[in-house]
Amino acid sequence: MLKLTILVALLLPGPVVAASYCLPKNGKDRIAKTGICPTGYFASADCCEAFRDDAKRAVPKIEGKACPSGFFRSQAYCVSFR
Repeated sequence: MLKLTILVALLLPGPVVAASYCLPKNGKDRIAKTGICPTGYFASADCCEAFRDDAKRAVPKIEGKACPSGFFRSQAYCVSFR
């Protein structure tokens, strides 16, 4: 019984982690969705996907910190100027 419990515990995190990780699709940037998607992105399941191949890069904003140089705030993200 203990072996079965350990086996189930080892198998459960895999799909949970895989579902929360967004891979690029069709050459377009995809990021994990935390609330509303940033400018230039649309919601697609648990991810925010860029409208265009050359969309501005977006990264999640760290709470209590300013966006890095060259980025502006858009919802819960920092989006690059270029």
